[in-house]
Amino acid sequence: MKLRKKIEIALVSALCISLMLSIILLTQYATSQPIEKTKLEVSKIKFNQPLDPMKKTEVKAILRAIPGIKGEVIIQGNTAVCLRDAQVCDEQKIMDQLIAGHYFGQICKLTTEYDNSVYRGKLHRFAIATTRNSE
Repeated sequence: MKLRKKIEIALVSALCISLMLSIILLTQYATSQPIEKTKLEVSKIKFNQPLDPMKKTEVKAILRAIPGIKGEVIIQGNTAVCLRDAQVCDEQKIMDQLIAGHYFGQICKLTTEYDNSVYRGKLHRFAIATTRNSE
């Protein structure tokens, strides 16, 4: 009799916990905001020479000022990587802004990759850009 009572208590407890977690999950789902439908792309800009710290700061400021650039701009050596919304910002806008900042002669290549993963941080974006486009 005691064992049966303990089993009943354990089953009722498990059922209550499952019900409580289901209610929390449904509440979270009902109150969450929809995800924006954007097409995020990773843009990688290669310069002919490595940029010194002053030029890195200047290039970051130029790229951050462009509407549609999401998150942080990463510059390492002669490569700049940024995540951009393809519906708002295209490659031509990036090139125009860099040309206006007197970086036209230094741009070696601008490549773009579609980032189908969820935004995972700046190191993830840099890894995507460097591994997919290493030539």
